[in-house]
Amino acid sequence: MFVMYRNINDLSPQRGRRSRALPWNLLAVGLCLVAGIGVALVVLLSPQPAETVVAGPGVTIRVRWESASPEEVEQRISVPVEECLSRIAEAVAIRTEARVGGFTAEVEFASGTEETAALNLVRDALAGANLPEDANRPEVEIPARPGDRTVLLSFSGGENERELLRGVRAVRDRLSRDPGVRRVEIIGAPREIVLVQADESSLARFDLSPDALLKTVRGGIAGSLHGDPGEALRQLVILERGETTVYLRDIARITMTWDEPTSAARDEAGPAVLIRVVCGAGAGTPLLRGEVAGLRKALPPGVQVQIRPVDERDDHLLFLHWRAPPEDRLHALPGLARRLAETDGVTRMIAWTSPAEESRALLRTDVPVGDIAPVLVELLTRLPGIVLLSSPDPARKTLTFDVHLEDGQAPAGMAEDLRNQLRSLDGVEFVSPGPAPAATEVRVVVDQERAAAMGITPAAVAGQVAFFTGGMEVGIVGGLPVVLRGGESLRDADDLDGIRIWSPSGRQVPLKALATVELAAPPAAIRRVSGRRVVTFSLVPSVGADREMVLANAREAVRKRK
Repeated sequence: MFVMYRNINDLSPQRGRRSRALPWNLLAVGLCLVAGIGVALVVLLSPQPAETVVAGPGVTIRVRWESASPEEVEQRISVPVEECLSRIAEAVAIRTEARVGGFTAEVEFASGTEETAALNLVRDALAGANLPEDANRPEVEIPARPGDRTVLLSFSGGENERELLRGVRAVRDRLSRDPGVRRVEIIGAPREIVLVQADESSLARFDLSPDALLKTVRGGIAGSLHGDPGEALRQLVILERGETTVYLRDIARITMTWDEPTSAARDEAGPAVLIRVVCGAGAGTPLLRGEVAGLRKALPPGVQVQIRPVDERDDHLLFLHWRAPPEDRLHALPGLARRLAETDGVTRMIAWTSPAEESRALLRTDVPVGDIAPVLVELLTRLPGIVLLSSPDPARKTLTFDVHLEDGQAPAGMAEDLRNQLRSLDGVEFVSPGPAPAATEVRVVVDQERAAAMGITPAAVAGQVAFFTGGMEVGIVGGLPVVLRGGESLRDADDLDGIRIWSPSGRQVPLKALATVELAAPPAAIRRVSGRRVVTFSLVPSVGADREMVLANAREAVRKRK
């Protein structure tokens, strides 16, 4: 059996126009092989809490792979990357996370390893990784360290959203060139993309399969395309037959558009776009010195800019675990931000959320944070799906540990049962197993025997479903991502049956002849430590509780489940 997942509410790169016809939180197209039923689970508690500090440097790896499920990311990225990294003798720990459309790894090195050497070792190791050709190149960097400073820039207001977003990108580019800046990222802004919508009738007229078109466009972009993205793509030659030359403009509509943001942010002034900047210890950046005149010149008139160092004594960064679909959390963010801003004692506030289950709020108060902690806890725990991860009371630091699994993911029931056991322990106020299972999704199950009889591989089915639904990112031209899609994005799960899959011989087969569509609930993300899957539990101790005793009791509760 071969399975794929599709987020019908997220089929189009222009997600702001998507239909809400289906009430599910669905993932992007992915594929995974089901190993079998009755997987034996051996639960082991990691002997070292995740909060333990390793003396050597760490390296972070990020790979974005659009339209991939966590299972596919695990098989096609996590496993080969781990195999390459395991050959680094100086690496003492490797942690990975496969999630919807992306991958993250953290590599910890032995004490005494130089940062530059660690970076080069990781880059050299990744050169041998066999990753999907449509995945982005791995980003390798040194993560934030003790002594680094994190700063949030909040941009709001202005009359023209596009001009604001271009200005924010210009600010980001300027900051990223500063030698004291380690990392710069934008939160809450849509991407400007080049959308290429291939006409299905034209593909049939020229007997051009989606796989052939994807390969040709990727090859052209990887070659010599430059300059104006739209014009360069219009001139791209797709095929030549005798005296006939077919250009991309002959079979597709090419437009410059915006991708709806997958994250959102608000401050006191309303909707905002954030830039998060991580600066090295002691870095004398213009940002930290308050010399922001040069940054403001890149922004259109009327835009308000607020610069807020996260590590100021008066600020507190509140981490939330929000078990709700990303679109639901984005919709609920204004209400959450308003409640936080109206809390007595809070004088400044930025709140934001992202595709992951974690959301954050940066608060400035005119009273000690501990004095308003009970109010915030009561406020936040009333919201559906929110579990507090990091209490606003510094005395109640979150405890985190990994529960290892053998051969496959733990069933959702097992994780929830263990969570309930941990919640019953003395001194425990909140328990959150993560990543939590995703909500109900559409699953496309491919019959491998029928597909093989027609010469069609399951991977080809997955790629063509992605092509005809949400589209696939195929490269970058002129600094803009290019998304290639077959016609208009589908709006309803029933439309999946209308997709026609091309075989290598050129035959077009209805998807329903190869697969069935049903509902499923795959994991939102898959975490691995040293090549084994884990479920990470976070515990918030009660006020005054003995943290060491709480952790010891949690370990004992997990051991009893062996």
